[in-house]
Amino acid sequence: RALADGGVKFVEITMTVPGALEIIRDAVAQLKGAEPKRSFLSAFWRGRPTGYRDEYLARVVSTNSRFSVMGKKGYRTDRGRVYIVYGAPDDVERHPNESESRSYEIWTYNNVQGGVIFVFLQRDVSGDYELVHSTHRSELHDENWQRLLTIQ
Repeated sequence: RALADGGVKFVEITMTVPGALEIIRDAVAQLKGAEPKRSFLSAFWRGRPTGYRDEYLARVVSTNSRFSVMGKKGYRTDRGRVYIVYGAPDDVERHPNESESRSYEIWTYNNVQGGVIFVFLQRDVSGDYELVHSTHRSELHDENWQRLLTIQ
């Protein structure tokens, strides 16, 4: 199925092992020189159905325009990584900065693992949001993430 089909997420199609994205990233980082890296990535994408690479690259472009902050490209942010891996969330609950509380967002994905959330917190004035909790089995999990909201 194409990635645009509802409920089909990039990682669930292309990866079958939790943490596989990190394994691939680490494998590429260990390769010496541009040619071995190009060969590895070329072989990786040849093993995927038509259209997946284009969808992935479109997500990278989208994250760079949506989530880039203070010279940090969007794909290098936590929100950018989650967006690239799982696609656009089904719902985003935004909680702006209040006098004694930090800004945060809760992203909901209804069709991933029966429904998961990702909580992102803006710890400082940089504008970057850090992943502090998720109900996804392979992601950061902190049931007490709300303690991080209070500005001290």
